[in-house]
Amino acid sequence: MEDWVRAWLEERRSQGETCLEIKYIQNKPYVYRSSSVYDRTTKSPKKVGTYPGRLTKEPGLIPKGSRGSRPLPSFRTVRGYGNAALMREEFTDLLQKCRVVV
Repeated sequence: MEDWVRAWLEERRSQGETCLEIKYIQNKPYVYRSSSVYDRTTKSPKKVGTYPGRLTKEPGLIPKGSRGSRPLPSFRTVRGYGNAALMREEFTDLLQKCRVVV
């Protein structure tokens, strides 16, 4: 476990949060809250976990469901170009008719 991940985990534990664990998936740290629940059918405890989010070095915990701030691409997207090309094609005839009338 990396030093900054261990420091984050120790800080949270010192604040009173319990049952936190870090799992590395594709070399990225993910935070899980785990606890156990008694399963009556197997008569043994069963581990139950929830996923609060992913851990990053700069902002810390990124909550589940948020995509974070990603910069918008500086280039034209295919969708944007397709919409503009469609409008140009559709309005070319109309613009030519307007030029004749005027």
